[in-house]
Amino acid sequence: MGDIRNSDPRHYRLRFPLENMTMQESVDGLFQYTGIWLEIMGRSRITETEVHDIRVVIRQLMSLQYFLKPLIDKKHYEEGKKTLDRGLKELEGSREKSVFIKALKEFETFLTLKEGNVDNSRQLHALRCLVASLEEEIERDWATFERDQGGIWPDCIKNWLAWIKEEPLADSDENYTAQRLEKMIGKWLGRYHRRQSLKGDGLHQSRIAMKKIRYLYRAVPEAMVPKNPTVIRTMAAYQETTGQLHDISRFREMSLGIPDSLARAWVDYEAHQEKKYLKQCFKVHQALVEALTEVPKKEGRHDSRNRT
Repeated sequence: MGDIRNSDPRHYRLRFPLENMTMQESVDGLFQYTGIWLEIMGRSRITETEVHDIRVVIRQLMSLQYFLKPLIDKKHYEEGKKTLDRGLKELEGSREKSVFIKALKEFETFLTLKEGNVDNSRQLHALRCLVASLEEEIERDWATFERDQGGIWPDCIKNWLAWIKEEPLADSDENYTAQRLEKMIGKWLGRYHRRQSLKGDGLHQSRIAMKKIRYLYRAVPEAMVPKNPTVIRTMAAYQETTGQLHDISRFREMSLGIPDSLARAWVDYEAHQEKKYLKQCFKVHQALVEALTEVPKKEGRHDSRNRT
């Protein structure tokens, strides 16, 4: 994985398993790599950008744990998952406020460019006051975060590393990596290949499952032959469009403090955005299903779904 002591911590990228190493040796290497990353982050000022990067790293570790699930005791697995979940959720509030502010600024642009002779100066003033208030709120959040020396997320990762090292992985053969990733893709296709499966919570669940596959696909460059950049780009596009739809869904659940003078216009705007992203999402979903269906299998992998 290389020495990252003098690197930008945002360059953390999961690589697994390591070349010419067993699965257990690769896990040991990952401990060292992640420990160095934690040291670097411990010397860094945690801002909105770092919070995003930390969440991505935690999600990569969660993806790795899911990849190793057949090799881990079930009770042990659930304990580790809860540990990483706590670290992820601690950073959720600030992330959602930042995403909401970004959406409000896009809404401001929409109101500014709106055609017609309607005077919306009062709406724009109310909107800018709301954004300013939220930005001040986030600044207070960061001050509290720094005062508490970054919260509990570093301990969650340290505890996870210590936890997974407690119990050795079960034995696996040289085909495990390819077979496991193939099974994950097959499971996703089995559940979400139809558009109807994306209704309700299905959209969000398909996004989470695909995020794990995408992180692992990047982490295991030899897992699929030939390497297909179209698949990776389509995975990223699916994550982007489903993420936009998830944010809209979360905005509806949150107590947002939208002034009455903006409420109707905001609801109409979000409905317009949802319609736009749904159209994009269905198009990308179809392309993703086609791309994953065409991913070539390595020789000898055809019966893997029954073995892992």
